[in-house]
Amino acid sequence: MNEFELVEAWYLVQENLQSNFVTVSTAIFAYVVAAHFVGKILGRGTAMSLSTIYSLVVLPPILMRMPEFSRWHRIHVEYIARFPDGVVFQGEGAPLIMMNLTGVGPFIVAWVMSLIYMHAIMRRKSPGPR
Repeated sequence: MNEFELVEAWYLVQENLQSNFVTVSTAIFAYVVAAHFVGKILGRGTAMSLSTIYSLVVLPPILMRMPEFSRWHRIHVEYIARFPDGVVFQGEGAPLIMMNLTGVGPFIVAWVMSLIYMHAIMRRKSPGPR
């Protein structure tokens, strides 16, 4: 691959990560809003079904961020190795573990906290069926 193909591949991965970010953020926000407005009136079975569907929709995109970060890191390392005087990337870049911790960790925490918000906070205040 020449320099421009590596840069294009890096930008494609960047676009995938950004699209994934928007999808996951929207789903988490929608679940928290739904939990806030209807969490008190949902029955236990309905709330558990909603949480299960939500988890099945949100977890795969969150976990797919890790291979994308790995691809992003490999492209960056390959670029630096082939073109040490390249103008696009300079230096070593972020370590892969740091990219995964900062790129996946907050989404996992947000997912867990949204489930806690629905079941431990909103459902506990519920005067309706449990």
